[in-house]
Amino acid sequence: MEKKPSIILTKTELTATPGKEILVILNEVPPESTGSRHYHPGDEVIHILTGAITFTLDGKPDVLLKAGDTCHIPAQQVHYGTTAGEGVTFLSIHVQETGSLRRRLEAE
Repeated sequence: MEKKPSIILTKTELTATPGKEILVILNEVPPESTGSRHYHPGDEVIHILTGAITFTLDGKPDVLLKAGDTCHIPAQQVHYGTTAGEGVTFLSIHVQETGSLRRRLEAE
């Protein structure tokens, strides 16, 4: 099964915080997938809708997230996710400087 493209559900300026925007993204990742090491310029909150994923964050213990779980990934924190026998569908909520790139790959 191939990874589906991420869908940006909304991207909008934060009215109470000039210069910041929020993105809400729907992601679907197939079983037996490992993502690229990357980071985001701003904070990210992940909420798992279906399935499970293990997030590896540099310098921290791995975190297994299952349907209903939520976690915060701090700005600039290098991380990636790995799915097992089932895929995962999750919301990714980013708060960042307006116009920032959504994701930056970490050099291997």
